[in-house]
Amino acid sequence: MADFYSTSEEPHNNYPNSYAAPAPTQTSSASNAVSGKVKEWLVEGMTQEDRQQTTPQLNEKKNYRFWDVEYYQDYFDVDTKDVALRMFKSAIPFPPSFFEIIRDKPDAWGPFWITTTLVVLLACAGNFANYLKAYQEDKHDGWSFDYIKLPVAAGVIWGLAVIFPVIAWLYLRSLPNPHTFLQMFCIYGYSFTIFIPCAVVAIIPFTAAKWVAGIAAALISGFFLILHFFFDLKEEKVRCLVVILVVGVIQAALALIFALYFF
Repeated sequence: MADFYSTSEEPHNNYPNSYAAPAPTQTSSASNAVSGKVKEWLVEGMTQEDRQQTTPQLNEKKNYRFWDVEYYQDYFDVDTKDVALRMFKSAIPFPPSFFEIIRDKPDAWGPFWITTTLVVLLACAGNFANYLKAYQEDKHDGWSFDYIKLPVAAGVIWGLAVIFPVIAWLYLRSLPNPHTFLQMFCIYGYSFTIFIPCAVVAIIPFTAAKWVAGIAAALISGFFLILHFFFDLKEEKVRCLVVILVVGVIQAALALIFALYFF
């Protein structure tokens, strides 16, 4: 009984006799050196010379071919908040701060999905609007889905989203501080944002609704484009006038196609 209630100063060993408890890991001198260097960088700041001597791979510029996926990584380096803010600034172009947002970080992600969404929406909403119109006129029995609207929408929207930035970039590349092609593509792609809610409004089965929606979308989108090009072209009066005329013609054509063909 005395042994049962007695206490021992020695710690209890849970390991079998044949098993030894693992010894604590020893930090190597090389690890200490690296750890010390990192702490030094964090406190004093890492100089360019230190980077070149210790981590030269940080200064190596990765050159990818255009067929590599990594080549396009920077074009899609945005998150949901970035895209939402850019869509908002393009749909409400006051004050004209859109280019300041995308100047150093233009993207192709937003323009791609905005135009793709608009292509599908124009085809589906246009057919639905035509069905409502046929239903009002009691002709819905003979109504059928018009599949041609989808390739037409793709040709018009995607065609403009690519062709206009290319032409604008080539025409304005001789300016002192010209936009890059990706900046042009980004600006023009986001200009289609306003057409998405207007396409939903145009479903209302009234003739005035489709015309108001189409004209409003064309005006806001066109004003957004002219506003951002104007500040770069205000000293180039001839080029400024040419850009305004081209944008005006394209936007008028979009309004007509929107109201007369799709809705």
